[in-house]
Amino acid sequence: MWAKRDLGLDLRVGILPVTEVRSAGFDVRVAFWKASDNAHFAMFTGGGFDWAEERLKRGEIGIEPSKADEEPYLSGLSCQWGPIFPKHGNIVSLIVKQAQGASAAQFSEVARDVLKLLEETGCQNPVGESGPEVGWPAHSLSLQSLVACKGAGRVTRWLRALFGTALAWLVFKLKLRVGGFDPDRYRREIYENTDFRKFDDGLFMTVDCSDAVISKLSEKLEEAGKEGLIQYGLHVQGEALMTCVAPSILSSDHMHFIDGAGGGYALAAQQLKERERDVT
Repeated sequence: MWAKRDLGLDLRVGILPVTEVRSAGFDVRVAFWKASDNAHFAMFTGGGFDWAEERLKRGEIGIEPSKADEEPYLSGLSCQWGPIFPKHGNIVSLIVKQAQGASAAQFSEVARDVLKLLEETGCQNPVGESGPEVGWPAHSLSLQSLVACKGAGRVTRWLRALFGTALAWLVFKLKLRVGGFDPDRYRREIYENTDFRKFDDGLFMTVDCSDAVISKLSEKLEEAGKEGLIQYGLHVQGEALMTCVAPSILSSDHMHFIDGAGGGYALAAQQLKERERDVT
């Protein structure tokens, strides 16, 4: 309801028990990737997520939106960093999924080859080790105002967002230590706590790549696709964007979610679907 009212977005939300997933012949298995000592990201496999998503798109498990005009609890949600520009030339949004008929072992081998190529060439996290560059996030100010100052009017929200953004910009730009807060340490933790790599019934990555590496990666993926081992989508753009969940700036468990700014995973998924249709 809130997404439709304030953002103009239609969201689909569904829920179903895992027992129903398993009775349909799929599973939901979970493990955690320890991105750093302070951030652990859940990874899912078993085919259950993809199966549930298709049911959701068909309207079989949808939840009706709330009728009450209430505000969601969005404490800690932030998007105060500007665009992240690549150091190697391109931001790549990549999705690799197991093809029908391929074994899990065959898919895992392709995924390992992809990860090895990116690791060996240094084409991974778009956020540098010292953290994101400090820039004025003009693109996100209006969005930030929509989650600021719950229950207040639009003008109050915008002023609150402007004040908070300006304060954060000054602290990071001037490297001001405020109480126990160290801006340099926090920026390094952003690099460590970023979900540039994840697994949700397939490998999802947002990485910083050179043209040469993209060519090698595309060749490897195309070959595996022709062998019937994978389906994939690869979208190239000029920058990335990051959304943050930081309940407290004094703790180190803040988490940062990154995607390409020029279509990202959405366009990579569209490519993947087109390749699936070509096969069928």
